[in-house]
Amino acid sequence: MQALVATAGNADDYPRYLLSTLGNNLAVDPARRRMLRQNSAERYNRFKVTPIYLDYHFQAPTFLSELSRAICSFYKELYETQPMDTELANGLALNSIGTYDSRLADWAKRWISWHRNDKNSLIQGILDYVIEDVRAQLDIKDSEVLKAELWVRDKPQEYRGLRLWESTVSRQIQEESARRALFDSNSSVSAIRAFQEGRPRLTYLKDDEYPHQRWRTYLAIPLITIKDGSGGLDRLPVGVIVIASMRSRQASGLYLMHKRSSLKDLLDKLYQVGQLLVSDSGTDSLDRKSFTNGATIDNDSTREIDEGN
Repeated sequence: MQALVATAGNADDYPRYLLSTLGNNLAVDPARRRMLRQNSAERYNRFKVTPIYLDYHFQAPTFLSELSRAICSFYKELYETQPMDTELANGLALNSIGTYDSRLADWAKRWISWHRNDKNSLIQGILDYVIEDVRAQLDIKDSEVLKAELWVRDKPQEYRGLRLWESTVSRQIQEESARRALFDSNSSVSAIRAFQEGRPRLTYLKDDEYPHQRWRTYLAIPLITIKDGSGGLDRLPVGVIVIASMRSRQASGLYLMHKRSSLKDLLDKLYQVGQLLVSDSGTDSLDRKSFTNGATIDNDSTREIDEGN
């Protein structure tokens, strides 16, 4: 707030915006969330700031990425129009980059058509390799039962959530029986929680929590697809890889404290695998050799693990 007060004198020169997740944990009470956001908006307006409310944390970097993409496209079109015409350049830029919703829908349509034709055998084979690599990196014995899952955005124009596309312990072939989970700030689904946070999550069930649930410890890594030739600007969050163990936090190799350095190395490898799995280039870029040889993928930041139950 001190920064807003100190810079209020400049607000007449240019508009100011604030990205906020205020009230995003009140999804079960939308009326209360609306009231909270309305009251805070009035407070921000006093400082000549327009708040942009986000439902989930991952939307903040996504918004900034979309903004950067639009700005780059605008200046590209501006310098190519002679004489320079900002209004024309703005229109051309918006037409050329496509909206977030339309690009996400196009990705989902292409990706699902590629992998539905493959009957999932390729993805399941890669997930089997992921389990092997997890065991090797963290020195997890065969006696600890693990599974790997791939969740993706499926029919995003109709469904705001994720679909379990493939698992190492079950086949997800029939459309009617596919498991789906909606985005929800109070969700207990590890894939949903990691996707919404936009960062890896290492979570667990307490001993007295869901006693009939076999899978007790989870490592979930959100995935982003980066379109070829976009210079890294065309980025879409599209899925999650989940590694789950039947052991409790105290006994699982996923959670042992002395394995943390190995776990961070594993995260980088899983990002590599995940980016290839959700690649915009189709199934031609996928084969087991790609992973066993170690593909080179853009890693945009140091991976931090969010822990909790």
